[in-house]
Amino acid sequence: MDNLYSQSSPAEQPSLRARLRGLSRADLFIGIALVVTMLLGGAFRFVGLNWDDFTHLHPDERFLTDVTQGLGMRLTPSDSSSDNITPDEQVSLCVARYPATGGLGGYFDALCSPWNPHNANSGHGMYVYGTLPVFMTRVVAEVVAPFSEWWGRTISARFDPTLSDYSGGQWRSYDGVHLIWRYLSALAEMAVVLVCFFTGLRLHNRWVGLIAAWLYASVVFSIQLSHFATTDAISSMFTAVAILFAVCVQREGKLRDYVLFGLFFGFALASRINLLPLVGVIVLAAMVRVLPFIGRGALRGEFERQLGSAFAGLVVAGLVTVVVFRLTNPYAFMGPGILGLQPNQRFLQDLATAQSLVSGAIDSPPNFQWAGRTSYVFPWWNMVMWGMGLPLGLMAWGALVWAIYRLFAGKRGALLNVLLIAWVVAYFLFMGRNWVMTMRYFIPLYSSLVVLAAWTLYTLVIQARAAAERRQQRGVTVRKGLAWGALIGVTAFTAIWALMYTNVYRGLLTRVQAGYWVWESLPGDFAMRVETPDGRGDDLVPMNGGQYSARAVPLINIGMVNRLSADENDLVGKATRFDDSMPSASEMFTVPESGVIRTIQAPHLGDPNDDPEPEVLQIHILDMQGTIVASARIDQNLTRSTHITGDPVEIPLDQPLQVEAGQRYRFEVELVSGGPVISGGTIFTWEGAWDDPVPAKVCTPPLGISLVDDPPAGMIGDGRACNGRDPWFGLVIGFEQNVVYEDDYNKLDSLLRSLDHSDYIGISSNRFYDTLNRNPLRWPLTNTYYDALFNGELGWELVATFQETYQLGPLQISDQYLPTYHNAAFGDMLNEFESEEAFSVYDHPVVFIFRKSADYDPSRVREILGSVPLTRVNDPSPYNMCPEDPDLMFCSAQLVGVATWSTEDAARAPTALQFTSEQRQTQQDGGTWSERFA
Repeated sequence: MDNLYSQSSPAEQPSLRARLRGLSRADLFIGIALVVTMLLGGAFRFVGLNWDDFTHLHPDERFLTDVTQGLGMRLTPSDSSSDNITPDEQVSLCVARYPATGGLGGYFDALCSPWNPHNANSGHGMYVYGTLPVFMTRVVAEVVAPFSEWWGRTISARFDPTLSDYSGGQWRSYDGVHLIWRYLSALAEMAVVLVCFFTGLRLHNRWVGLIAAWLYASVVFSIQLSHFATTDAISSMFTAVAILFAVCVQREGKLRDYVLFGLFFGFALASRINLLPLVGVIVLAAMVRVLPFIGRGALRGEFERQLGSAFAGLVVAGLVTVVVFRLTNPYAFMGPGILGLQPNQRFLQDLATAQSLVSGAIDSPPNFQWAGRTSYVFPWWNMVMWGMGLPLGLMAWGALVWAIYRLFAGKRGALLNVLLIAWVVAYFLFMGRNWVMTMRYFIPLYSSLVVLAAWTLYTLVIQARAAAERRQQRGVTVRKGLAWGALIGVTAFTAIWALMYTNVYRGLLTRVQAGYWVWESLPGDFAMRVETPDGRGDDLVPMNGGQYSARAVPLINIGMVNRLSADENDLVGKATRFDDSMPSASEMFTVPESGVIRTIQAPHLGDPNDDPEPEVLQIHILDMQGTIVASARIDQNLTRSTHITGDPVEIPLDQPLQVEAGQRYRFEVELVSGGPVISGGTIFTWEGAWDDPVPAKVCTPPLGISLVDDPPAGMIGDGRACNGRDPWFGLVIGFEQNVVYEDDYNKLDSLLRSLDHSDYIGISSNRFYDTLNRNPLRWPLTNTYYDALFNGELGWELVATFQETYQLGPLQISDQYLPTYHNAAFGDMLNEFESEEAFSVYDHPVVFIFRKSADYDPSRVREILGSVPLTRVNDPSPYNMCPEDPDLMFCSAQLVGVATWSTEDAARAPTALQFTSEQRQTQQDGGTWSERFA
């Protein structure tokens, strides 16, 4: 037993002066190295925290940001089917209960507290996150806001007079509070770096602690979560600290450590309730603490004393956990006071719903990606390959296996790692069995795995050196070389892997890049090109390794206000319209580059009445003094022969206009006669429901900055200064394809319509083309559409790809297997090794933009998409009576082509007991029985 749990007796604590005198060079090195490690980890975690430039493209962030900004202000309850009370009735009850405050109840009153997420910002019908991270963010925002206001008014205003009326309220708002949360996430993950050091120190020694800190500082998944305003980073920190104090219980068994474990375990539960299995760690720590005192060798009464101490410690830890959870996740109970411990049925219902969501019982778009995923293997691969990097991932899990072997083999000191072993194995088995196996569920394991990896790397070096000394071998031996190679290789590669990954945050988010590309490259209702003296005005410049091109000089885009239409497929109804009710419109623009403007381009300009009479439009360009500096006139019959919103029109100016970069002008359009006239702008179509639109609404960049400058993320540091440009408001119109809808004839018509009438198509992520193909019998039309689109059969050409991934100089590794790679032999296999959807789609999705080519042939498109059988089981078929004539048994000879079954069913039987195309070919090639025995 002593071998299993070898630990030294605690020595008397020396004085501070004696400890300072006793510092060695190794101590000094450890201190400096730890500071460098923290700086490195901080650089990775704080770079580009405003990585999405106020576009709010992380769905969980959007929800939590909206909840946080509404806390504590007013009572606006959301509706819930579980309550026998409507929101209006709830408000009335609260007003009756708290008339002096207009219904705003106390902190513990789940029904009336404005701090309850269910009562803040109506519409949040379900809240499954812990409340502590939300409360922390809101409180910090309240603290930062006055200080920020003071700073703006007294300090910054000296350098920028426009800040004299600065208000710090942005930090409480939707465009500011998420940044507060991201800073807290980064700080939380920085704290885990220190916790790894102290965990390694308490279990083994300072060198193990230093290696663990370095490794965790470079863990990619920790870096990613540091950039998200979600509960994951904060709950990970509380988990790691709780495990540290469980280790302290294992080593010393002090009551203080039980109390601190209970404190941080309560915090962890108040952040994520599924961390409940952590309770087993403290129980195991107490058992291990008592274990050496079992047996005849124990002093008389010492076992009973240790057992009683452990039992008392567990009771205290449990009480502290309950109290902390009650204080920091108060709406798990009804209240209204702190002793009101009746369970909140709304809270329990939300947990039950969340369990259904992760079990696959609810068939919704987020669950489509999990069809055919292998439990345990899928999350393990994502942790090893993408979350940690292959060397660290394999070393960490190899260390776990080695630690388990040493434990069962009774090796000396093997029991020291038992808490880490138990936590990793138990929690991975607990979470890995779920239908949803997303990476963020496993972040609580990373700190323990990293400490095990650090211990293994250190032990390999020590054992190699000891083996060389026993053999009296000097210099570098093979074993020492391998051990040091592993240590240096894993630590160096992990840091390089992290540096490569932070490329995602050093540049613009891919969807933001796509938004700028559309504004700078595609014409709106009207557009003008600046001809520069050096001829760059119409150049396309390869960027980002040649993956996409942008105009060297952005177009001057004039987007007039689009109209609202009840029919989303009515392009004519959406288009800008000049008629008697709106005969004119104007828009300001800024010149991007010095040069000459000669013409105005209108991509779609037409007469919706299609009469033969000419339409007359007068265009003026005015300077800031209101003087007309250039004009143009359209006097012709605006036809719609090539497009339902009008044909393209090139409009020459009456004289060339010489412009200077930065100059401001007004563009005016007036209908003189012959109306109405519609202006469609570029027709841009996106995939629709369940993904974010592309192009996205983006901030107006600083003057003189365009996409070709490869600007960094966070150019606009203040949400108030983000003059958001919404392309769908006035620049482009188009269709929502809604490809996530079920395959049927209505969807076929929708796809054909969008392909026929669009100029460009945008794909904002792999949410559909990499997910719906996991259930091919349910979406045969959609999968055929994507296959034909990417291989060029539909007559569309890929003109822009926006991709950011692991990259450092010439080194680049993509965590997605893109359909543009076209590897026929290994494509399907390689696709299974890409990162999970949530890892890439939130902060670095690959965005594709296609343009209709001159070879587009509507009949060919109908031939390709129309060849997909869309008959369903309940449709008229050879197995159903004809609805037109019940006497007929056969209506159609077409076999069933769509199986509308759930993702869970598809995962159990991917082919629905049908032959795959390969299996069918094998059977047909084998011939018939009559042929074999003829």
